[in-house]
Amino acid sequence: QSLNEIWGVDGWGYPKPEFLYYDPSAVQFAAVAQNMGFAVWGAFNGVAEGIKVVRHFIHDGNGERRLIVHPKCANLIEQIPSYRTNEKVIMLSGDPKPIKENDHCLDSIRYYLSTRFIHLIGI
Repeated sequence: QSLNEIWGVDGWGYPKPEFLYYDPSAVQFAAVAQNMGFAVWGAFNGVAEGIKVVRHFIHDGNGERRLIVHPKCANLIEQIPSYRTNEKVIMLSGDPKPIKENDHCLDSIRYYLSTRFIHLIGI
């Protein structure tokens, strides 16, 4: 998808975000976003560490849930049950590598939370 398709003509009535985190491999996306006036930031892309950060926000160890998903986030809600790791890869390497299917929304959550908060939770 292009950024124009994602953002739409008017951002669907939402205010323009202060900045966009992007997958560091998506350099062309970042350039287009910058040309459209967005501030961009290459996201932290460590998968194992990022998954730990997301888990922390789902349940922080003190019984507090810090990640709350709005009901309008239908694609994210649809993707959550299918997000799983490749058990064979875990056995061979010890790293939880997610199966790369239908995971764009979850990757975006991981990019945001791990880039923004990894230093705060000591992972």
